Amino acid sequence: MANLSTISKSDRRPCYVLRVAGLPVLYGTHLPFSLTSLDGFAMKRRAAITANDFRFGRRMDENTRVVEVSSLAVTLVCNDEHDGDIYDPGRIFSRLGYLGADAFTRLSAQASETATSLTVDSSVGFAADDYIHIGQETLKIASVVDSTTLSVVRGVLGTIPRIHRVDEPNGSFPYVTKPLSYFKGRRVILYEGRVGEDGSVSSSIDDYVEVFRGFFATEPTLATAGRAMNAVLEIAPLTALFDKPLSTRTKTSKLHPRLHAFDGTNAGELAVIAYAKRGDLFRDLRYNASVFGQSFSNTPVVEVTTTGFDAVTRIVTIGSFQQGNEGNLQAMIGGSIESNGVLFNIEDVDYFNNKIRLSRPASSYQTGSGQRMRVFNPDTDQSAVFITSNKFADIASIYYTGAGDFHPRKFKFHISDGGEQDGRVAYVRTVSPGNEITVDSAHIYPEEARDNFKQIELFRDTREQFMDMRALRYLTSDRYVEAKVIRMTTTGTVTNPDVKEWPAVLETSIMNALGGVTSTAVDGFFCKVMLDPTSHNLVVTSNLGAPLGKGASKLNLVMSKDRGLSQEYVVEQIGEVSNFEEIVGTTAATNSHTGAILETIGVGTNSRRDFPKGVFDVSEEDTVTEVSFETSSGNPIADAVQIETRVASAYYSLGTHRDDQGEVVNPLGRIAEAFIMLESSLSLGASGGYFEAVKGDDVQAILYLEDETELTVNGITGYRYKVTRLNKLQPVDALVDHPGEDRIVFRPTVVPSGSTIGEIVLKLLCSSDGKSKSSVAYDKFLIGCGLSDDTGHSHDFGSDVEVNSFLAMPNPINGDTFSLTYREGETVLETLEGILASVNYTIDVRTDAVGRCRLTAVEMGLPNSDMSVANLTTAEIADSPTPISSSEISIKNVFNFKTNHDFEGKPEVELTVRDQVSIDLFNEASELEVDMKGIRLNASSPGDAIAELRPVFQRLRVENSYPRRLFSFDVIVASLLGLSLGDTVTISHPQLRGVSGLGVSSILARVRSIEYDGLSPTGSIEAIAYGVAGGVWNRTAEIVAQSTSAGTTTFTVKSQDHSPSRNPLNNETIKDSSGFAVGDTVDIFDAASFDLASATATITSIPNDTTIKFTGLFNLTGAPGGALGYIVSTNDPTQYAKVDQVIAT
Repeated sequence: MANLSTISKSDRRPCYVLRVAGLPVLYGTHLPFSLTSLDGFAMKRRAAITANDFRFGRRMDENTRVVEVSSLAVTLVCNDEHDGDIYDPGRIFSRLGYLGADAFTRLSAQASETATSLTVDSSVGFAADDYIHIGQETLKIASVVDSTTLSVVRGVLGTIPRIHRVDEPNGSFPYVTKPLSYFKGRRVILYEGRVGEDGSVSSSIDDYVEVFRGFFATEPTLATAGRAMNAVLEIAPLTALFDKPLSTRTKTSKLHPRLHAFDGTNAGELAVIAYAKRGDLFRDLRYNASVFGQSFSNTPVVEVTTTGFDAVTRIVTIGSFQQGNEGNLQAMIGGSIESNGVLFNIEDVDYFNNKIRLSRPASSYQTGSGQRMRVFNPDTDQSAVFITSNKFADIASIYYTGAGDFHPRKFKFHISDGGEQDGRVAYVRTVSPGNEITVDSAHIYPEEARDNFKQIELFRDTREQFMDMRALRYLTSDRYVEAKVIRMTTTGTVTNPDVKEWPAVLETSIMNALGGVTSTAVDGFFCKVMLDPTSHNLVVTSNLGAPLGKGASKLNLVMSKDRGLSQEYVVEQIGEVSNFEEIVGTTAATNSHTGAILETIGVGTNSRRDFPKGVFDVSEEDTVTEVSFETSSGNPIADAVQIETRVASAYYSLGTHRDDQGEVVNPLGRIAEAFIMLESSLSLGASGGYFEAVKGDDVQAILYLEDETELTVNGITGYRYKVTRLNKLQPVDALVDHPGEDRIVFRPTVVPSGSTIGEIVLKLLCSSDGKSKSSVAYDKFLIGCGLSDDTGHSHDFGSDVEVNSFLAMPNPINGDTFSLTYREGETVLETLEGILASVNYTIDVRTDAVGRCRLTAVEMGLPNSDMSVANLTTAEIADSPTPISSSEISIKNVFNFKTNHDFEGKPEVELTVRDQVSIDLFNEASELEVDMKGIRLNASSPGDAIAELRPVFQRLRVENSYPRRLFSFDVIVASLLGLSLGDTVTISHPQLRGVSGLGVSSILARVRSIEYDGLSPTGSIEAIAYGVAGGVWNRTAEIVAQSTSAGTTTFTVKSQDHSPSRNPLNNETIKDSSGFAVGDTVDIFDAASFDLASATATITSIPNDTTIKFTGLFNLTGAPGGALGYIVSTNDPTQYAKVDQVIAT
């Protein structure tokens, strides 16, 4: 690029060149400069532009900090009716979409931003070295591989590689065209050069500067003027991107309607509980009994070999049994084991794992072989009794298993004959005839024998009391409870989920767990439960057999939205339950001993494993569904019962996350489900991004998704993502789709973190797909404007943004936090305007000193003499039209601030500040709305918020509460080139009026608008004079504490209250103390008085970022509740300058 001074001449003789990204031809008012693209193509050149209608205009609204840049209309003369030039504007710009292309086809498979092989419907009509176009990207064909495959070079002719998505379910396939036939959105640069005195123009781009950057606002239009054909291109400036909504609809997806990823820990289970009250299963069952245990010699004894003993837990491990006696192990609770002649009491028996626990004291117990276990300790307890009855076989046939098997189901019986004594069936087991225990027997012992046998008075001391057992005649079942958990997976983990069809897996799992069970199977249940595949209603039938004893057998089945609620309900019905146990299977046989696997479910607790509310609802919120059954004469009195359910078509559980927690991490699914299945690709690859889950108009949650994996299950394809962060915004347990309702939509959103305000703005401007193609450092969001900073994909279109100007933006309001919020449909301006207002910045598009036109962040302070960029005098100001000095009295003196917006865009803090002096002076109160989206204030109290807003409303007060002078005049265009809106200029002219009279001399004003056309020597400017000017900046540190010792004063200063966090040029960290050095002479101001410095002193040492020391004793009073004072450099800042650019010539 040429230096701007190349075209800034008084005798203006401009020529222009138009370049369009993706077009292999340059158009100019004269023959354009020569240019070879990065892929080696010599750009074609055509002189076709008529510049008579060019108008360059920029205007700023001070209140909103919005820069309005006029669109540029470019007219090209078409001559295609007279010649066959394929680069004639008429041939290029008259094509109507893909139908106007010479060749077109469709992508049939998605192409990532790095893919170099395209799968298309047909490659007919395409050849090697052709330029083809997809969306905003131009590609070059390297070779035609076959009839459906093209090998390509990505992002040529100034374009940037993008992801091209195929949405087959919705019939969306991107078109591939040759040549370019869609122009809207394509980037454009307009260059200006200088026509020589002999009418020649340079053929080198180095003699041109960029005067306009933008993009096609619409498709080209064609007009007829006489017999001449014109193509009119409407080019919008880059700033017009701020008024466009950042649509995310091409990057959205939905919950997969047929696949779900089960991680084995979250949201994949349904618990049902069966219970019976006392006497419900059977009541007053009369029996004839025979009794063991009337003498100690009849007490069953089991010889065992013990192999382990843990003195802490008192658990003994049994290695083997004396053949034929292993079955009696189950009766040993409350009994004893003899070791080396010493009896040790048995407190409990784990008969599934062949272990027993001894009562205290047990520290002297020794393992060994030939140890004898007895049902009870004959020295201390005579209460254990064996009862055999022919009725136990009847009980076993209904509630237990068949011959030769073991069942862990345990009952407590009430044994009645006048008085009552609780008892429990230790087990029911039928074995081959000839063994000690017969087929129709069960073993019962009093419950209290285990709990506290020394207090048992019944059946003690005398043989007669043992004989009283023969008088017992009735058994009644005690309360009973049994659980069953239906699991969607047994193999899924939080690192390798089990992806299954939904809701088919629900039907299968219910059928497998409860559809074909009987009450007597080891893993059986008292009810059959099945899911109707059509209605999705549950069908429940009873497994109860013929009634025993008096009356019908009764049973209740309970289900609800979570197992904790079901458990609480059961406890309310039958009383406290120590544990809810589920029989989940059997162990392998060992020494002819068969056991069962139990899973204990904690009482009164909900489980993350359960389905969340809305996924499989069998009841209303906070209620349970209960089904009751009765049987008489062996047949249920009720037919199968249907339970109406509501089954989600898709879901993702948010787990234990609360909606007031904010964003949380989700490592290995510890908070919510570890994975989510979506129906279409989000094109993340191995990278990640934030997505908001939206139902209707409500954002329910924000998830960070990463590690995209395409999966196919039973011919169904879906996309699995890992969920590593989430933020629940609505009080919902899960993201749920139901048939006939709005589906959850996942769309990209912006969640800034760990960035300065300038970095956030750059990310929003440069992001496109978050793949670092537009910018290595700032293409990080999944949505954005897609502008380039010339650091991502290599292209020759230059940078669209002046990065350093954005990095220099300070954090808002004394470094307070900001949280940029974006909602679907909002424009970039709506997203950024609050942040820009808080830091007093605007964004302009301007040409810098080295001829590059870029978006630039511009500070909007009061006019400042030390920052003046131009001096406009009678030499530059035209006499005609006459310069105008008007007054503006658009008073704004009531400022309504809105800040701390939530994710729905609603402000949590609203404050009104009134300038009473202005109101009283003009007898007028006029409001200005200041919506500061993205800014979060310390709003602990109204005073705190007002204090933090003071710098903002003080500036607004100066600029809006009083009349101001508006100067309007024409100047030579050379004086306008390179000016930005908001720049400070000095104006001197005898016909302009200042504050009190005719004539102004070096009055400071701020540029508001600039306008000039393509060929005229002069253009118009508007500048505002406020009557006051800003003071020069200088290095400052706020003093927050002081101490003195041995003639030295130590001041503690704030770390970063007046400086940006880092130097935008070299990325070095900056602190407030960075501007000072040992030996510097500084002024020390007391915050109690700023009229004069309290002292002038020399810095003796700077031990760290927050400590500055001086020789001498100083004592600052400070402002009540505020700073003690300030250290301010005495160096003249006009002696220093920031090096902005280094140009090699």
